[in-house]
Amino acid sequence: MLLSPIRYISPPTSVARLTTGAPAITTATCRAGSCQNLPQGQLEAYLYRPPEKPMLFMFRNQHPLGTSDWTYSYLVTFGPTQTYAWRRLIGGGTVIYPYFDYILPNDQWSHVRLSWWSAITYYCNIALTAQLHVEEGGVWVDKGIAMDTVDQWADSGTNRVGFGFNIGPQFLDDLIIRGPS
Repeated sequence: MLLSPIRYISPPTSVARLTTGAPAITTATCRAGSCQNLPQGQLEAYLYRPPEKPMLFMFRNQHPLGTSDWTYSYLVTFGPTQTYAWRRLIGGGTVIYPYFDYILPNDQWSHVRLSWWSAITYYCNIALTAQLHVEEGGVWVDKGIAMDTVDQWADSGTNRVGFGFNIGPQFLDDLIIRGPS
């Protein structure tokens, strides 16, 4: 990952992955002290991807400061045919249903916002809740909610946030991280 002047929303650069080689997924997590433990919060950014290459938002990431990996984390994958949330462990993950009603367009900027928190379900269970909004015509449009009744890592002392790129070129700009107010 690097800062690139090739494509951006706010001059002079955006965060980019321009390479097409290994590793397939490259991640970055926030180093700021206020982002080290966000069991609930919000990520907002502009995303730009080529066809067939997914991008990721990560939250409740369990890796310590100085490391970044997409395992032991919740992810929202903006894929070429669907957008979905999942809980990732070593060797695989569990998709959280339903899928979001959104497909990240190819070769154009999209302004997206992901919120997550623990909530009580209709059956009085506590569940991790993830909600996706996309800006369309200057208005935030709700694209759905996914829930995981496992509510993994809610009480962990490490709940980092970040993003991930697949094989490039991919771009992210104007990232905003919000915690509880």
